[in-house]
Amino acid sequence: MGKMVIVEGKQFEAIFVIKQPGSETPLDLTGSTGTFTMSTTGENPCKVIDNKAMTLYDAINGKFKITLSSEETTGLDSDVAFEEDGFPLAATYKAYLDITSPDYGQIFVRIPQIYVEDGGSICPVT
Repeated sequence: MGKMVIVEGKQFEAIFVIKQPGSETPLDLTGSTGTFTMSTTGENPCKVIDNKAMTLYDAINGKFKITLSSEETTGLDSDVAFEEDGFPLAATYKAYLDITSPDYGQIFVRIPQIYVEDGGSICPVT
């Protein structure tokens, strides 16, 4: 997975493909349910989104979708220093996907680095 970036104060959507371990073949997740939990990084993590239901987007191809409203992303901390590639120097959040599948049981997916970009204001054209 590449770098996951959420723009603070904007609606966010992501589609996650759950694959068989060590394979490019997606799992058939028909009948599965899943939740998304996001917390801060560091020694004392604080949950900012807890057990938000994900949508089974394309079950046969192992796809779940998470949608966060602009209200849910408002107030997320963004890092002010950036690398050459334009991404923040440090991830401020991490997430876990908790999926329950009738065929595979519990599946946990860890997303160790979530970056937040300042939504900023729109500047007038000069």
